[in-house]
Amino acid sequence: PIIYDGKEVFIKERRSAEGKKLARAYLAHLLMKAGYEVSEQKYSSTGTNLIAEKEGKDSSAVVIVSAHMDSVG
Repeated sequence: PIIYDGKEVFIKERRSAEGKKLARAYLAHLLMKAGYEVSEQKYSSTGTNLIAEKEGKDSSAVVIVSAHMDSVG
């Protein structure tokens, strides 16, 4: 379970709008806890990217990590 909006909830799936919203909230929470600045970028009427940024010591180096967080099936 995760705490969302002050309530304990379960992420049972990640296909529906509600499931995706809960997954984004959970991942954003973990990323912010790890020191990242987190923002969202809508790319369609139903899709939203989660973007996490963290400045490092070497401004000439960039690391990009990409993942897919919805479910199939």
